[in-house]
Amino acid sequence: DDIMQRDEYDDPAADPSEDDSADNLDSWRWFNAAQWMSGAGICSWRGVSCHPRRTHAVRGSAGGDKGNTTQKYTIDLDYDGDGDGMVSRLILEENNVNGEVPDEVYTVLNGLVVLDLHGNDLTGTLSPHLGRLRELQVLDLGDNFLNGTLPPLAFATLDNMISLDLGENDLSGTVPGSALGELFDSLEELSLFDNELTGSVPQDLGRLSRLTSLYLDSNDLTGSIPSLLGGLNHLLDLRLRDNRLSGQLPPELSALGKLELMYLDTNELTGPIPSELGNLGMKLEELHLYDNALHGTLPSALATLTNMRHLYLDSNDLTGTLPPQCAKRWTSLIHLFLDRNRMHGLIPSEVGGMMALELFKWGNNDLFGAIPEEVGMLTKLRELGLENNGFEGTVTEKLGNLIHLEKLLLHGNGLSGTMPTSVCRLVDDEGVLIDLTASCLPSEYQDEGGDALAQTFDCDCCTKCY
Repeated sequence: DDIMQRDEYDDPAADPSEDDSADNLDSWRWFNAAQWMSGAGICSWRGVSCHPRRTHAVRGSAGGDKGNTTQKYTIDLDYDGDGDGMVSRLILEENNVNGEVPDEVYTVLNGLVVLDLHGNDLTGTLSPHLGRLRELQVLDLGDNFLNGTLPPLAFATLDNMISLDLGENDLSGTVPGSALGELFDSLEELSLFDNELTGSVPQDLGRLSRLTSLYLDSNDLTGSIPSLLGGLNHLLDLRLRDNRLSGQLPPELSALGKLELMYLDTNELTGPIPSELGNLGMKLEELHLYDNALHGTLPSALATLTNMRHLYLDSNDLTGTLPPQCAKRWTSLIHLFLDRNRMHGLIPSEVGGMMALELFKWGNNDLFGAIPEEVGMLTKLRELGLENNGFEGTVTEKLGNLIHLEKLLLHGNGLSGTMPTSVCRLVDDEGVLIDLTASCLPSEYQDEGGDALAQTFDCDCCTKCY
């Protein structure tokens, strides 16, 4: 771990290894410690930016993508001189910084606007002195090893905060909703995901009227989803997945007219899927509700979600079939997961309209009838899972049109006849189909009781017979 990019120091006098005071920072463990503890002014140290001692109003915007470990923000600060002006930004993300954050960061650097120490090896607790950084707009201490609770009094005074990221740590205790709710006039992004937080999702978070991203996923939160979250009119991204949330989906969430991503999967949610969610309209791109205990049928009102690209409803207790109105209008859908439910009925012929589909999983349900030839119109499919249902009849040769198909699972049904030659060609003629299954065991196969099992389906090209 003792890594140091010494070739970045053109001037030996600027190398912290030449200064005894560098030992206090253990700076040679940092990936880049250019100018730190050297004779140069602090405003020239790597990761430090300053503005003149006479402060001025600073506003900016902050945003981010949870999939990106580095926050993106723009702050209107142009002064980067090499003197000792007031420090405005301290940015040492992913720099192998370890130990605890010194209290002096909070008590001395009172003009700090951006503090970004994301992706290091920081330990210890969050200092209550954090609240003294009254000018702070961006705080990113995510992806470290911080522990302890969130100090409510510290957050209540950060009324200029735009982006707060404490995700991917070991923080515990409850979410200080009352204190965070006081940031209603500034906070746009709140990220507390992948910690050990307990308690409920605070109602007070519904006061954060500027919020665009709310990440509370991968904690141990319980209770119901507050209906007041439906008042977050600017929310684009809502992630409450991988907790122990219970109760029904509040229909008030349908008021989130700008929402693009909703991740509520891997909880203990019950009840039906509210038809009101269809009011989310053309903005919603991803809806994750899998691995809950939702029941009832899939509302036909969801047909209005015409811009949706990813829909995951698997591992619930849903019944009924796919509404034809939805199949007809979900022309942008790329992933549709309906497997491991109790859905029953026929596959609607309108399914052929979902021509952008690449992954279509509808196995382990109670579907019946024939597999419609319209499925062969889904020419972008890479995976089609219809296993363990009650399908009967022959396999349509139209499935041979699925030239990009890599996986076709048909076992556990009552299919008869022979696998069409057009499908076998996808396996034999340098096709990409590498996983083709069916209930095609030979008639001489004996079950555990010694009785011969009847073979009703023949498939010489299947990669596995059940």
